[in-house]
Amino acid sequence: MNLRKTVMSILAGATMLTGAGVAQAADITLKVSHYLPPSHGFQVDFLENWGKQLSEKTNGKVEVQIFDATSAFGKIDRQADQVRAGVMDMAVGLNGIPRDRYPAASVIEMPFLVKYADSGSETLWQLYKEGLLGSDYQDFKVLGLFTHEGGLIHTLDTPVRSLDDLKGLRLRTPSPAISA
Repeated sequence: MNLRKTVMSILAGATMLTGAGVAQAADITLKVSHYLPPSHGFQVDFLENWGKQLSEKTNGKVEVQIFDATSAFGKIDRQADQVRAGVMDMAVGLNGIPRDRYPAASVIEMPFLVKYADSGSETLWQLYKEGLLGSDYQDFKVLGLFTHEGGLIHTLDTPVRSLDDLKGLRLRTPSPAISA
């Protein structure tokens, strides 16, 4: 009989704890995925702060759950697909991965076009707002587009400083635009 009372007490206590947790849970949980490590500035400096502010401004009714590269949702080539399928509410990915998914937006990857990330990002966003990126993002509600500083050629032991330095090198490129 004592065992039964003990089990019933534990179950009653567990039910109360679970009920209390549900009562305080957010009404909305936004799931955000990205392909970067959890220590990356995008998560630490932006996403975590944004999620905290969003929760504070909504009195805890909205919570942001972040899934980084170390999670099952962190694969770089699946970011857009996860949003399209409703698995994630938002995602950060790369235009060039997988290749050819956003052909019009790849214009921003052209060599020597972008010198600084801020002006390149502003240009890409303006192209999107003006409808000049065609149907690249027709399945999404785009919250932002950005690019990085002008690309460099990275090699293991052969510095590339001129076109002549490219002779005989085999290179991997992020997109057909860069390959061309």
